[in-house]
Amino acid sequence: MSNITRDQLQTFKDSEPAFKHHILSWSLVGMIVFSIFGNVMLFVSVYRKPSLRTRTNLFILNLASADLGVTVLCMPFSVVTCSSQKWIFGDSVCQFNGFVNILFAMSSLFTLTAISVEKYFANVKPLYKVVTRRRAQLMVVSAWLGSLVFASLPLFGFTRYKYKKDMTQCGVQIPVTPGQMIHAILVFICGYTVPLGIMGFAYVEIFKAARRHNHRLSRVSVPSNACAPTSAQKQIAVTVFIMLVVCLLCWTPYFGYVITVTLSPKAVGNTAVKDLGIAAYWCAFLNSTLDPYIYGMRNPQFMAVVKETFVSV
Repeated sequence: MSNITRDQLQTFKDSEPAFKHHILSWSLVGMIVFSIFGNVMLFVSVYRKPSLRTRTNLFILNLASADLGVTVLCMPFSVVTCSSQKWIFGDSVCQFNGFVNILFAMSSLFTLTAISVEKYFANVKPLYKVVTRRRAQLMVVSAWLGSLVFASLPLFGFTRYKYKKDMTQCGVQIPVTPGQMIHAILVFICGYTVPLGIMGFAYVEIFKAARRHNHRLSRVSVPSNACAPTSAQKQIAVTVFIMLVVCLLCWTPYFGYVITVTLSPKAVGNTAVKDLGIAAYWCAFLNSTLDPYIYGMRNPQFMAVVKETFVSV
């Protein structure tokens, strides 16, 4: 009887990882479907309603482009690799996978930074027309160029993209030389610390300006329609701030994982670190899924166009 029990327990232990990986794979398939739908609907809404073609929505569509890139060119690799529990695509595809991972991830963070700068000038210094449509376009191009530079460095020998055991994506190899360590530090500073610092400063100033504005309004009588443009800017700023917080929550596990394996390479085989790595990628993917819904559902114009689209189908 005890032998049967031991055999049953062993069978359960052997099947548990496979079951867990199947659950993870199907959850990612769900994220892919929701992400494609949400991000495509943003483009459809702007196409169908010209009044939505604003500076802010230019950045939002750029963010949607990066999110679609993650969804279409990154997530499917994780679905297959999670199911097979190994990398089956070869080194050339691994280099491509690592490249697009960095490209789209950094483009998303740089775009959120650009949005925070645009909202800063719109709310804190509204009389200064700093972010014109032309400059907004240049900021979008700069976000992609900066991302392209960082994503290309491993392809030119500064370091290399490699598949880490028990992970579902290829990424920059664990740094072992001074040059590789410098690259890792630069990516962390330029791709995470600096953008978050800029965004944090911008939104602190935005909310301070909002408090000053509310204080002034409480002391004078102002027609409600005169406050409408300012209220709209505030609502957009709050929405983008929510997107920033979600981005921070979704990407912090990834950078926590990167820091852990960089400082302690021997920890890669550790079960807890392995689970952290998988959770980190899933959280990052979740960010690409949530972005369009956060912005779209808080914007009445987007919601109206979505409803019109489904009614007309």
